[in-house]
Amino acid sequence: MPTDDVIRKRGCTIVSCCSLCHSVAETSDHLFFGCVFVKSLWLWFSLFQKNVQSPSILEALLAFDQN
Repeated sequence: MPTDDVIRKRGCTIVSCCSLCHSVAETSDHLFFGCVFVKSLWLWFSLFQKNVQSPSILEALLAFDQN
């Protein structure tokens, strides 16, 4: 999924804003590490102390639900 910064590099002019926190421009770095929403999601995952090795988020959530 291309982020806004990648779309701009391809020549499209767009106004960029993170679709999760609406605070800064959407970049891959922000979406995976800087977004407040994503940081809380990483914290939520870390609380389970599990090594998630599944091909989809749905399978990971289902694995947590079984405990």
